[in-house]
This record gives sequence, structure tokens and C-alpha cells, in this order.
Amino acid sequence: MTIDLNTVFPVKGLLPKEETQVESFIKENPSWDGRNTIIAILDTGVDPGAAGLKITTTGKPKIIDIIDCTGSGDVSCKTIVKASTSLDEAGSEQLTLKGLSGKTLKIGNWKNPTGNFKLGLKSTSELYPRLFSSIEKNRKNKTEIENHKLYTVEQKKLTELELLPKPTEKKKLQDHENLKNELKARCEVLLEMIKNYKDPGYVMDCIVFHDGEKWRAAIDLKGSGDLTDATLFTNYADELQYASLCEDTLINFSVNIYDEGETLSIVTCEGCHGTHVAAIAAANFPDNPDVNGVAPGAQIVSLKIGDHRMEGMESGRGLIRALTELCRLKCDVANLSYGDPAHTVDVGSFNEILNNEVVNKTGCIFLTSAGNTGPALSTIGGPGANVESCISVGAYVNQDMMKSNYSLLQNSADQPFTFTSRGPSISGAVGTDIYAPGGATTSVPL
Repeated sequence: MTIDLNTVFPVKGLLPKEETQVESFIKENPSWDGRNTIIAILDTGVDPGAAGLKITTTGKPKIIDIIDCTGSGDVSCKTIVKASTSLDEAGSEQLTLKGLSGKTLKIGNWKNPTGNFKLGLKSTSELYPRLFSSIEKNRKNKTEIENHKLYTVEQKKLTELELLPKPTEKKKLQDHENLKNELKARCEVLLEMIKNYKDPGYVMDCIVFHDGEKWRAAIDLKGSGDLTDATLFTNYADELQYASLCEDTLINFSVNIYDEGETLSIVTCEGCHGTHVAAIAAANFPDNPDVNGVAPGAQIVSLKIGDHRMEGMESGRGLIRALTELCRLKCDVANLSYGDPAHTVDVGSFNEILNNEVVNKTGCIFLTSAGNTGPALSTIGGPGANVESCISVGAYVNQDMMKSNYSLLQNSADQPFTFTSRGPSISGAVGTDIYAPGGATTSVPL
């Protein structure tokens, strides 16, 4: 087979829009690009720092709210303290708090009419457990190198000592044996230390207070205890703040504060899937519109249902909370790419709230993936298979996608992906309501 190396790369196949007529629709109606529409992504969380997810086509902020529905990032902040004043090294007054980690925390002259500070503590390993295993491995490698350097020094001293003739004088002989035992003990301790190495990560002291207008939070991201210049966070929806947890990860986070300051929610992404879905739906690249999402003018609400503590799985409580937020925020469209096997129809709290409150009362259009357990018949899972108000979407692949995303050199017929689940559903309905492109190359967390 001859391959023409001068062929232009099929960019349109990276995020296909022709099959759904989106491209021609927006071309004919430039202002109907999703503007004034809010799309909720129920998934692993959406990274606010990802490319294409900064602004809409009209200049509005792209991601307007980020909520952790799982509670996996919650920090209990029920310990109330007052700041004390001490003198720093320069003789100036310095406000300090005793953090729950035991550290003395230096704080800034923050506006706090009540003078009350609520303290919490969070381990970084709880915020990104999947990535933490990789970070832990790298840290262990570095620790082993440093440990080996120390061990080599002590072992060399021990070897040199053993090569020396033993002193005949009683006191010198005793000193010789004591030093020998000391060096042996040092070597044993160093070997035992690396053998039993365990990296728990580090814990971050958290401070929550009310500045007279809204709740604020300061987090000791570096673990230094110095918070004098710390960023004061508030609910993401209020000021659209986010930052990186640490240089090791560059994981972005935002916060929400609940229960009158007693619960600080540190929101991170459980994986990259939610960001990828959000970019497919609504990414906006002003300088390269060919790789825009389907609705670049739309705004995004991130509803994280992937729980760190359950390896990214969703829980019933998390799903119910996500539906509650859909109603509160009055989202126009919602996408759920999670699913499970289904054996009942329209039964249970999730199904009832979705049907009665989310869809019928607020008018939200709720889309869900058909599932990835095809190609056998009746493999479609819930909620698409057992909630009548959902639009169940199967995954489709066309020739441009095959070339762009999968480097397929030979043409093959446009068709559903073999993995996509098929109907009919357990209720006897068709199951998969529509098909849409089931793959894309677009933004993920940086």
C-alpha cells in the first residue's frame, strides 16, 4: 500500500463535529454556539487550568462552579481558636496560631471581625491517591540514594576501623569496641530505615475564618507554617480562584466552604476523564477554532462524583448530591459518563429525583453514556437503561477519527465502536437513543 506523506493531517477528526451537523449549524448561526447555556459535567472533576477551558466565545468565564459531590476532599474545621501575638526575629509583632499539626503557624493581618479561626488538617495523599503512588516511588528512589550515601560513609569508617590493629591498653580497647559497635548500629539503622520506608505524604494545616463578608480559607501548601502571604481562598463560584497543590504534582485545586466554616472542601480532579469530557462539550480556542468543542460558547459546571477513596467509583450519596446541585444551579444540560449494570426500571432515589426534579421540574436535558460493555445485545447499563428521562448515547467512530485519533491507514466503514453497549434495555425500550462520536483528542489536566 502506498502512503502519501504530503497528505494534510485530518484535524477535523480530532474532535469531529460534521457527523452531528454542529459545524454547519454554527457556521449558519454563529451566535448559536452554546452561549447562555450551562453544561454540567458529572464525572471525575474538571481542571480549571486546562487549555481551552478559560473563557467562552463571548469572553465569559468558562468554568463557573466546581463542586466535590463525593466529600473525599472535605476537611473538618471544628476547632476554634484565637490568634496570639509574639515578636519575630526583627522585633515586630507577629500573629500566630497553634495548628492541628502541632506547628506554630504565622498568619497575616487578615480581616476577621470575630477573631475566631477554625482549624483543620488534611493529608496530601488523600487528595490524589493515584498520583501519590508515583510520587511516593520517586521520593523513595531519592531517599534510597541519600540513604546509600550515608550508609557508604559509615560502612567505610567501620571497615577502616576493623583493619586497624586492636589497642592493647584497656581503655583504648574499650573505646575501640564502643566506636565499632556505634558504627555497626548506624549501618543497621540505615538499612532498616530504607527497608521499612513509608511515605505518608505531608499534612497541610488549614485555617477558615469569616472576613465579615464571606468565609475564607488559608492552606499551608508548602508545610512551612508561614501563611503570612498565603492566598485567601473562598468558594470557587464567588471569585473563580484555583491554584496548584505543590510543585511535585502541579495538580490544581479550588475550595468550597460549608456548614458555617466547619467544613472546608478541597476540590481536586480524581482523573482526567471529566476534563476531557468538558473540553469535548465546550472547549474554546480563540486562536484555533478548528479544535473547539461542540459548544464553545457554553459555560461549565463541574460536579465531581469520582471518589478518591473508591478508586474513582461513584457512590449513591455523591450522585444524589450532584442531582441536588443540578437543581440548585438550574443547569441546562448535564452529561454523566458513568454507569452500572441495571436490573430495575425507574426505581430508587436517584431515578426518582432525576425524573421528577432534574428533568421534569428544572427542564435539564440529561445525557448519559450507553456504556462500554458491547457489542452484545442488551448490554446497555444504567441510568440509560432504566431511567426514562435520560438520553442514552452510544459511541460512534468515523473515518476521519480513525485516521486522526488512531492512525488507521486503511479506510473502514463508519460504525459504532465495538465496545459501545447495545440495547434493547430491560424495559423493552430501544436502549441506545442516539449515537455520537465516541472519541476525541482534546484537553486534559496539565
